[in-house]
Amino acid sequence: MTKDTLRKSTASLPQDAFGHSRDLLLALSRAAQSTQRAHTVEEVYQAVGRQIKFLGGDVSLLIVEEDPGQLVIAYTSYELSFLQRAEKFLGFSALGYRFAVSPDGVFARSMADGKTTYVESTKEYTAAMLPKSLRLMVEQVMRILKVKQGIFAPLCMDAEKLGVMVFTGSFLTEDDVPVMESFAAQIAVSLHNVRLTQQMQNELSTRKQMEEKLRQSEERYRSLFDNMMDGIYRSTHAGKFVDVNAAMIKMFGYSSREEMLAVDIKKELYFSPEERGSHILDTGQEEIEVYRMRRKDGSEIWVEDHGHYVHDEQGNILYHEGMLRDVTVRKKAEDNVLLQNAALEAAANAIAITDITGRLQWVNRAWVALTGYSKEESIGRNVRIIKSGKHDQTFYKKMWDTILRGKVWRGELVNRRKDGSLYDEEETITPVLDNQGNVTHFIAIKLDITERKRAEANLELLARTDALTGINNRRHLFELAVHEFEVARRYGHPLSVIMLDLDHFKDVNDTFGHAVGDQILQNVTQVARSQLRDVDLIGRYGGEEFVIILPVTSARQASLVAERIRGGVENLRIETDKGPASVTLSLGIAEMFHAPQDGSVDDMIRRADEALYAAKKAGRNCIAIFEAG
Repeated sequence: MTKDTLRKSTASLPQDAFGHSRDLLLALSRAAQSTQRAHTVEEVYQAVGRQIKFLGGDVSLLIVEEDPGQLVIAYTSYELSFLQRAEKFLGFSALGYRFAVSPDGVFARSMADGKTTYVESTKEYTAAMLPKSLRLMVEQVMRILKVKQGIFAPLCMDAEKLGVMVFTGSFLTEDDVPVMESFAAQIAVSLHNVRLTQQMQNELSTRKQMEEKLRQSEERYRSLFDNMMDGIYRSTHAGKFVDVNAAMIKMFGYSSREEMLAVDIKKELYFSPEERGSHILDTGQEEIEVYRMRRKDGSEIWVEDHGHYVHDEQGNILYHEGMLRDVTVRKKAEDNVLLQNAALEAAANAIAITDITGRLQWVNRAWVALTGYSKEESIGRNVRIIKSGKHDQTFYKKMWDTILRGKVWRGELVNRRKDGSLYDEEETITPVLDNQGNVTHFIAIKLDITERKRAEANLELLARTDALTGINNRRHLFELAVHEFEVARRYGHPLSVIMLDLDHFKDVNDTFGHAVGDQILQNVTQVARSQLRDVDLIGRYGGEEFVIILPVTSARQASLVAERIRGGVENLRIETDKGPASVTLSLGIAEMFHAPQDGSVDDMIRRADEALYAAKKAGRNCIAIFEAG
């Protein structure tokens, strides 16, 4: 992987709260695994550097060599161009640079107490590495290397101080200290093991020189074998241990080497035979396998097995040997991350995680189903892709003001799917805060309420309209009429009411049936609505009674409207098997007086009703206007 590719990969990593923990854990796990395959300290350094670089940071390893009072920069992952600029500025090369560790300085304190430390600024540590004559230039060096915050993790093996591992990068937070401390401990073990392995190889190569040296070498080998932090074993092909070290005995809960040598490996240490490292058994090639085993007390342990077969000159298997590492804690942590992701992925509600600009960083399957945008189409784009245009800027400003203050926002809004269709959703947006209380991400949980809103709208419509004619019912018409009455009174505008009634409608029902009667009511409604303006109101007041409210209209103007309605209804004919059915209308009109005696809508409707009565007395199929006494 080139540096440019590495930078692109790093930039694409999700930085949400769940993603950061997962990526850090997995990257460090990969690094730890890689170091177990290392045969040299340089391979250990490179394995660590690759994964930290992948996360977007850098790492330097400051190692104690011959002189315990000095640290040597044995490895650094900073880009060559940065190092060259720093070296040109300082006048010496970084790799291999040695500096004295002051007894009361930061590095001495760090190695003495063995604690991993997070710092917002690495200035003090960087200055401690420079010669006194150059320490005033520490700010320039930090700018060249683009260094700010960092984590300093001592590399310790029991009482042995191996050095200090320095992590830098903008992704680091104080919450990463426990993980980095554990990681540093693993790297210390790897360095320790590599050194021991190299020592073992060196010792074994000289075994034949002389018998005394052979005896001493065997003693050192046994010491190394017994003091390895990981379990070391050698077993027969039949499944019996030939040798185990102290770490192996402790790992599986046995009390002595003799007790463990008596164990039947296949029956007692595996939950099932097929859970053994099948690749090693089939091919004999060294491979890292992770699988579960059983302790003496029956409890489960997850191990990382580095093993291989040893053959004689004829190719027959002599024994199987390898190293086991207890990775139970790591395995459970990885499983928890996977479980959390699976739970979010399987949630019925749509879930999206964005950065503080609204750029999508993670979505679940329910989001895809709700919006129509696939995960690939969503991630990296702004959440504005589902904006419907149905809400003004004030609406969005209030929402953003709330969540940027770290408060939870809840509300309903209309959004647009990929196919252009609109949907209603109920949304909760929860800010994610860092240790300093700054908002870093938002988690949005969305519930599709389109059907609920449609049902509510239908119920509201049913509550406001007459089921047969589709116009306002009496209650809703009266509410609207009160508003128009108040407007007319406030501004002195004219306002008229028409009350109309179907003549002899009972006879029509008795003669032609209620179905024909219902159709006549619907047709009368259509005729009346065809003569009204958008601002006019019409409602069914009773069985065959209708009321029309005409804003900014005098009684004379209302009479013209009434006449057109009367004439239109008079010409209506409905063909039935009993002959044509028709009706006529009687209409009464009243105008608002703007006087004390006209104190309410009820007064106007009462006067219109009196005019209607007058029209009935006048022979029906006519119009009457209320005239003040």
